[in-house]
Order: sequence, then structure tokens, then C-alpha cells
Amino acid sequence: MTASDGFPLMPLEVKAWLDERASYLGWPPFGNRWAGVLRCHPLSHWVSLRWERRTLDLRDVRLTELSQHMLEDLSAALFRGATNAYSTLGTNSKLPDIGAYIHDHGRVPGVLILLEEDGAFDVVDGCHRLCVYAGFKSLPSPPGPLSDECDAWVGTIVPPLSPGKRPREL
Repeated sequence: MTASDGFPLMPLEVKAWLDERASYLGWPPFGNRWAGVLRCHPLSHWVSLRWERRTLDLRDVRLTELSQHMLEDLSAALFRGATNAYSTLGTNSKLPDIGAYIHDHGRVPGVLILLEEDGAFDVVDGCHRLCVYAGFKSLPSPPGPLSDECDAWVGTIVPPLSPGKRPREL
């Protein structure tokens, strides 16, 4: 039995991401690290998410305030040596591979995991990739063409039906 077994609507790629975190953080989730991974949502929230794989234009993506602050703080820790909650994670080793991929392929690697609420996106997985992408975008002369499109699994809550309404056919 794996951590993701209780999430029947979750795509296999997102299940693999969840199971990987459970392998080193333990299961069931508890503590601050898990709160960050699950974006402070209870498991019941995650069970009810509906998932869709999308190609997003990063120029049009509006991030939640929480994700904006998270990316700013992560970028400050990774690239400017700031001391904050992200400076102690020891994740700097990811940067060369992410940078090489973006340099060679001109796009953000892999598939991000996002939650969408009221048209804003909360970054669940992909913060380092987005920080490196933003770094490339900020260069006075990037090393080559850089696509603003990226692939993402987007989880959303389907609002409950109003009394008297029927679910639409799939």
C-alpha cells in the first residue's frame, strides 16, 4: 500500500510525486514539512481535487500571494545568499541540472504541479524550476530562445452542485 492509494482521482504522475515525498517524510503526513508539501490543505481537500494536464503560458499565470512570496524567498536564498526558511533546505544541487535543461531545450523541464483557486495558481511542485526560468528571463541577453509555455498538472476543487442541478455528462 502506498500513500497515494487513497487518492483515486489523482493522475499517476502526481501520485508518484506524493509517494516520493511520503518515502522520506513518512506517512501519514504531519508537521511543518508536510504542511508545506500539501500547501496547508487537509487530505480531504486533496482527495476531492479534479486534475487536468494543461499547457500554460507563464506570462499569463497569476500566482497566489503565498506562491509569489515563496518564489521570491526561494530565489533570494538560492541566488543572493539570503538567510531564510529556504536557505537551510540544501536544494542548491538541483540548480545546475535545471539550468542546463532550460539552456539546452529553451523551456521549463518536466511537469509542474499546481492548485488553482479563483483563477490564481499555487505552486505545489516546480518552485526551483520556476526560479531558474525567471533567472534566465531576467538576463539582458538570454542564451537562446526561451519558451514561456510549460506543462502542468492542475488540481481544482469542483464546486458542489446547487439543489436541483444535475451533473453534466462527461
